[in-house]
Amino acid sequence: MSVEEEGNAETEDCWDMKDNGYGQYELCSFPGVTCCGDDKLLQLYCVAELSPLDMVDMYHGRTDPTGYCASWMGAHLFLEAFCVSEESLSSASAESLSGMFRQRRVLELGCGTGISGIALLSSSVTRPSHVTFTDADPAALDLCRTNCQLQPWSTSQSSSQNTVDQSEKSDVSVVDHNGTDSSFAICPLQWGTALGKNIQQQTSNELEENDDLDGSKTNNNHDWLLQSATYETVLATDVLYDIEALIPLLQTASDLLLPETGHFVLSHVPRASISFSSGDDDDVVSSREVLEAAICSEAARHNLQWLPHCTIRPEQLMK
Repeated sequence: MSVEEEGNAETEDCWDMKDNGYGQYELCSFPGVTCCGDDKLLQLYCVAELSPLDMVDMYHGRTDPTGYCASWMGAHLFLEAFCVSEESLSSASAESLSGMFRQRRVLELGCGTGISGIALLSSSVTRPSHVTFTDADPAALDLCRTNCQLQPWSTSQSSSQNTVDQSEKSDVSVVDHNGTDSSFAICPLQWGTALGKNIQQQTSNELEENDDLDGSKTNNNHDWLLQSATYETVLATDVLYDIEALIPLLQTASDLLLPETGHFVLSHVPRASISFSSGDDDDVVSSREVLEAAICSEAARHNLQWLPHCTIRPEQLMK
């Protein structure tokens, strides 16, 4: 990843960010990730690194500016697997993984800067039909919205009738891509909270009060985007830095997914890998394996089944 200083200070001022900690936003480029098949690199605004004051505030639980940072390793590995290095995987595996996103309705949990969903929308291979970016932090949603506006497929639609006036700062913002069937939306979501009922279960009168789910319209009420059993794929990258978040994360993912055909894609990097022993010198298990087993076990309680053949290890991407 490379970092470029942004010279126009007025750009950041007009964002009206609520809180970005003590960091300064910079324009970052991500080598290997191109936009819509051309040679232009994916670029996003983010905080290049946390300052010591940010770390002190995090330690005392006052703020959590991690969502504004240049993407964490889990997001980098996700980009490497789905947007850069498909050729490094077997053809069957690559096709299976691409199929989890291509022309599907996708929701990202804990989107932060929005890098994962934006990279998918910028891909000519894995581009979903729709991406809903969600985060519990309003400042992260503002940053994600700014980064979406930065992309060629968003700015090219600035004069479209289907483009939402982003200055309104509505809870939901939808922009159709120029010349494609894709769209995106941005809305707040707190994990573990109750979701609206499936739109298929609503009455005809209720349906008339909701906007189309194809992304062609928008509404200040984001409930229509957060229906239960609505999405074909739910995505989360490097959001489990606090293991206490596991249960609400899985509960929300399970609630949002279509039954039977839905996929939850979690790109996760353990924060530590400390070996321990149960007493037998020959029985040493790494904390990564223990954590993975705990995730799979809890996922099963939320009707999510682990697919070993779809699991990608970092070493597979670094050959």
